[in-house]
Amino acid sequence: MLVLENVALTYADGTEALRGVDLSLRRGIFGLLGPNGAGKSSLMQLLATVRRPSCGAIIFEDINLLAEPRRLRRLLGYLPQDFGVYPNASATSLLDQLAVLKGIAGKNERGAEVERLLRLVNLWDVRARAVATFSGGMRQRFGVAQALIGRPRLIIVDEPTAGLDPEERNRLYDVLALVAEDAVVIVSTHIIEDVASLCDRLGVLAGGRLLFTGTPAELAAPLRGRLWTSDEEPSSGLVLSSRLIGRRRRFRVLAGAAPAADARPAEPTLEDGYLAVLKGAHPC
Repeated sequence: MLVLENVALTYADGTEALRGVDLSLRRGIFGLLGPNGAGKSSLMQLLATVRRPSCGAIIFEDINLLAEPRRLRRLLGYLPQDFGVYPNASATSLLDQLAVLKGIAGKNERGAEVERLLRLVNLWDVRARAVATFSGGMRQRFGVAQALIGRPRLIIVDEPTAGLDPEERNRLYDVLALVAEDAVVIVSTHIIEDVASLCDRLGVLAGGRLLFTGTPAELAAPLRGRLWTSDEEPSSGLVLSSRLIGRRRRFRVLAGAAPAADARPAEPTLEDGYLAVLKGAHPC
């Protein structure tokens, strides 16, 4: 289990990146949703022991992250939002080097682990190519492979589907679902589809505060009976979103009664629930 208690992070310039975050997670996939600048990457960096919190406690199983960061790193897999690679290193050789750093000393053991991971992320056929020549999607898949070295029990992935086409995204979903059977997996994203497809539970982070935690159903369901769709400018209620469909603008509105003459009841989606939380209109 991963437990965060009153975790805060304030940068040297006084910026409060995180404020009073409390969270408790068991095995499975937890999605961390939030707009850009919400504090998602800051929280990921704390959990990956890249930064230290200004206050609060972080415990994974029996490990106090602040007191024993090296011990936690042995159980940790981390895919940051951006990562670099050595210019001429092949996928096989670079993954082998990273396995050494992760503590896999035996050459045969490392070879088996490297092959397992490259096959898992569908890069085995290009194992001899320099990672620096990979496409954005291929590099992202390599990043997932390195995060899974040694079968970690805590896996942190920051914006993992960035640059992936739909087929690659689905493959990544399958990989994360597989490893989540034996690990706590935290996926930070601003893409609603990632959370809808992947996550057992989710949290909404904004302004450094965790505004909601629960299941995807618990995020959407409270809006049922209060959500409307309309092609007319609403005269009442809260507009959650509006977009052009064809040549007409379609509004999704939270209101106790029909907010426009043509308003029709709508079934709430995960996106509706997320936007309601951000706008302070969700009963969480």
